[in-house]
Amino acid sequence: MRDKGSIAAVATFFGAVAVFSLKPAEGEDSAIHSMINSYRSRAEDWAEINALHTKAAEQAGFDRNLFENASNKHRYVDVSYPEAFHSHAPRNIQAGQLVNLDHVVEHYKKEYQKAEERKAKKLADQN
Repeated sequence: MRDKGSIAAVATFFGAVAVFSLKPAEGEDSAIHSMINSYRSRAEDWAEINALHTKAAEQAGFDRNLFENASNKHRYVDVSYPEAFHSHAPRNIQAGQLVNLDHVVEHYKKEYQKAEERKAKKLADQN
């Protein structure tokens, strides 16, 4: 019959050796700590996600502007999205409260025509 105390002592010795051999080195995280951190969100992750979302939204605005203003005759405003001039609540607006922006549209239309003429002249000079 074996002695239970000696078996417990040997098991404790080998258990202690196993625990200390699995202990992480100085400056490293333990396996449990790294597993918990893999499920934790970090500020850098959110910053990267927000940057990608912003880039995607800007690209979507550019694409929408490109498709809505495909013809050179009807392209008036060269901004990310044409609704930028009228970004307000559509209710509780008194008569005469909104400013007529036709002169602003005409200004940007002229600017666009000038830019197109410069581009055409530059292309003609290259050929």
